[in-house]
Amino acid sequence: MKDNGAETTMLFIHWGNEYELKQNAHQQKQAQALCDLGVDVIAGSHPHVVQPIAQLTSTDGKNHTICIIENPETPTSEPIEPHPVIKINKKKSQKQLIRNH
Repeated sequence: MKDNGAETTMLFIHWGNEYELKQNAHQQKQAQALCDLGVDVIAGSHPHVVQPIAQLTSTDGKNHTICIIENPETPTSEPIEPHPVIKINKKKSQKQLIRNH
């Protein structure tokens, strides 16, 4: 897609183990492979909890990927933290994580 002019690529994927607070080995392996392919942002759902946000670097060092795993529609009686927002600044080649207030 970047060859056709896309500035940023984002992939939404359904993966992970339900109610696990950390990514499993399969998710980590897939995320690294997607980073190596040039995906800029990976957003995932399925665990029904927010898992840690990771910044990955491709094996050739040319690409950086933000990986977010969460399920924003999980019904809960407990208040949850605001969902993270990603700001991508291509001019500075930086990606920042911003929390909603």
